[in-house]
Amino acid sequence: GLETGLVRMYTYRGIVLDKDAQIRVSAIPILAVFSMSVAKRLAVYVGTGPYLIHSNLSFDGTTCGSVVSLGWMAAATYTQPLTKNLGLAAEVKWYDASQTDDVCLIAQATLVWRALTW
Repeated sequence: GLETGLVRMYTYRGIVLDKDAQIRVSAIPILAVFSMSVAKRLAVYVGTGPYLIHSNLSFDGTTCGSVVSLGWMAAATYTQPLTKNLGLAAEVKWYDASQTDDVCLIAQATLVWRALTW
């Protein structure tokens, strides 16, 4: 499959020379993703592709920059069925934009709805 979206990699805030300073780094991954069921309710995912990295520095003005970085993603999902077509999933995902050394670990809960079966 294909995975994309907006991922906030990290944010730092501080005071430098008595002035507020903040840096925000976010990414838009465009990943080719492969998945495999390893148990009845457990699936693993891996993906690779480019990350569009955007950084924003606010300190005595604003500076923005963007770069493209190759990277990868790994994830695992456990789904607990609630009804025949509805479930609750817990997912842990690791994003790694390798060329820029930007990484992010995400844990999330998702409501899963099976719209079509065959």
